[in-house]
Amino acid sequence: MVRSPLQIPNFRRFWLGQTLLSCAEQFWLIALTWLVLQKTGSGLMLGMVLMAGAIPQVLFTLVGGAISDRYWWHCLCQCADVLSVRNARCFIRLSY
Repeated sequence: MVRSPLQIPNFRRFWLGQTLLSCAEQFWLIALTWLVLQKTGSGLMLGMVLMAGAIPQVLFTLVGGAISDRYWWHCLCQCADVLSVRNARCFIRLSY
């Protein structure tokens, strides 16, 4: 009989962590757009900020795919999460 992946404790913790991180990234995007509109009031600036975030995401997704084929995925996920938290901290410091 096949077990559900969520019955495995390590996978369940990984899944929960990734789900929470994904939700936090979506909230960050909403906060960023709100902050840019509040500070500048310009739709053009909002578009430039969002495009400045989208271009590296597209480029690093291609590079990240090649890197993830060569290295251990667990270490890569942890490094990406640490960088995401550092990015959020910098954003909070710069917004005040």
